[in-house]
Amino acid sequence: MKYSIKWPILALVLVMLLVGCTTANNGNTGTNNNNNNTPETVEITDAHGTWTVPVNPKNVVSLDNRTFETLEDWGIELVAVPKGVMPAESSYVSDESVQDIGNHREPNLEIIAAAQPELVIIGQRFASYYEEIKALVPDAVVLDLNFDVSETSSTPGENLVNGFIDTTVTLGKIFDKNDEATQLVAD
Repeated sequence: MKYSIKWPILALVLVMLLVGCTTANNGNTGTNNNNNNTPETVEITDAHGTWTVPVNPKNVVSLDNRTFETLEDWGIELVAVPKGVMPAESSYVSDESVQDIGNHREPNLEIIAAAQPELVIIGQRFASYYEEIKALVPDAVVLDLNFDVSETSSTPGENLVNGFIDTTVTLGKIFDKNDEATQLVAD
C-alpha cells in the first residue's frame, strides 16, 4: 500500500513544481522584458528636417564645440572630434583613440568616413560642411545643431540661450540622458 501512495504524491509534487515554474515566468515569452522603457530611436528635428536617430548610437562624431562639455560630462564616447577647437583639458583631446579631424578651416573629413559613425553632430563652425559630410557617410545621421547668433539676427542673445536649451534637450533624447538634460536646462 505504501508503494501506491508514494507515486500519486510524487506526481502531485511534480505538477505543483511545474505550475510554480510556469507562474514565475509571469507571461514572459522569451523576449527581453527588463522594464527598460528606453526607445530604440528618437525623432530629432534639426536645421535640415526631421531624422530618426538611434538612442545611444555607436561611433559618434561631434564637430559642434557647444556640445563637447555636455557630452564629456555624460561620459559619451566619441570617435572623432576637431581637437584644435576643444579646451586642452578635455579628455577627448588627450584620448589617443579619438581621431582628430582638424579645425574647421582645413578639416580632414575623410577621418569621419573612416570612423563609420552612426551619428555626426555638426554646429556653428562646421555647418558649411553639412552636404559634404552627408555624402561621405550616407548611412549615418548627420545632425546640424547650428543656431543663428550672428549680429544680423534680431535676437542673437535669445537665440543663444534657446539654442543651448534645444541642443541640451536634443542630446538628452539621443543619449538617454533626459533627466540630466532637464537638470542642466533648469540650472
